[in-house]
Amino acid sequence: MAAAVADAQTTMAKMWTSMPDSLAPAYLKADKRRAMVDYYEMGETAEVTHELQGTSVMDTLSAQYARVTLSEALSLQMALLPTAQGDTLLCRVVTFSAPAPESRVEFFDTKWNRLDAERFLPPVSSSSLLHRPDSLGEEEFGVLCSFFEPQMIQVGLDPADFSLTFSLAIPLTSRFDRERLEAVMVQRKVKWTGEMYK
Repeated sequence: MAAAVADAQTTMAKMWTSMPDSLAPAYLKADKRRAMVDYYEMGETAEVTHELQGTSVMDTLSAQYARVTLSEALSLQMALLPTAQGDTLLCRVVTFSAPAPESRVEFFDTKWNRLDAERFLPPVSSSSLLHRPDSLGEEEFGVLCSFFEPQMIQVGLDPADFSLTFSLAIPLTSRFDRERLEAVMVQRKVKWTGEMYK
């Protein structure tokens, strides 16, 4: 499924360059986005200086997937998803890192009309990303869970199969605490079925 392009006229390069400015970071205008595609397709580093005099880099670009590091605090992943109805929709994962990462998953049609995310992705609760090992008591588990307040969920979009992987962002803490926290964390992966993520 991932290898099929549902609409030959709709490529990720076209979606990226046609993104309305209202949906793009204010400091990365359309001409800069076009330049990134040109650089990438020429085999050069797809890097531009944006309006705030920082650097944005297109890390990956294929017919159906793109990953862009917009700034030190903001990254973007996008995938064109073929649907069972024969058309295409776009999944966009925006991740803010300030400094712990937190992601937002959005869906659009190929004309950049926003779609209801709950039609395509059931809510993922932060509690489903925590698990108490048998070796850990309830009280200690509760203490470790409290480290995740406020709970921030990070989402990764796999360029191979367009699956989404959810995990809790680890707060700033000592290395010892990080190892303890990782012991109670679990990831949740959902795959695109052609109609929704399951």
